[in-house]
Amino acid sequence: MDPALYLVWAQANAAAGYRYSVEAQPGSQALAGKVATISVTWTNYGAAAATEKWVPGYRLVDSTGQVVRTLPAAVDLKTLVSDQRGDRSSDQPTPASVAETVRVDLSGLPAGHYTLRAAIDWQQHKPNGSHVVNYPPMLLSRDGRDDSGFYPVATLDIPRDAQTAVNAS
Repeated sequence: MDPALYLVWAQANAAAGYRYSVEAQPGSQALAGKVATISVTWTNYGAAAATEKWVPGYRLVDSTGQVVRTLPAAVDLKTLVSDQRGDRSSDQPTPASVAETVRVDLSGLPAGHYTLRAAIDWQQHKPNGSHVVNYPPMLLSRDGRDDSGFYPVATLDIPRDAQTAVNAS
């Protein structure tokens, strides 16, 4: 293949489809009573949205790697796509982003260091299908994927004095 055509082909393959990522907004973690909040932004760097049933979610993991909370995400990946009708001024799709606030109930958690991790699970199971197929979580357009397919988003340190108030109900 001609090297110039290869570059066009490679760029089209990188931009076509969806390319999701997730990150916490810096400095957004807050602790109020029994609830921690973290502002998270989901971004699609691709030119299209996912059409199958991919469901984003979060896990709160303690310092030993144990999952202590599982939380749903509110983002709808099927709507996370930029509206670029007719715009050919750029050779890359315009990223589309949406922010959400993740609320973590701290009741019953001991003081310590926690990590909020995110993944997008495939849940396109057909009712009464003859063969059940499960795919691993979606590869996101970022670094840090762990063995279970989750990516670190934010850290949360629960101090002893905060837990005294949290557990004192």
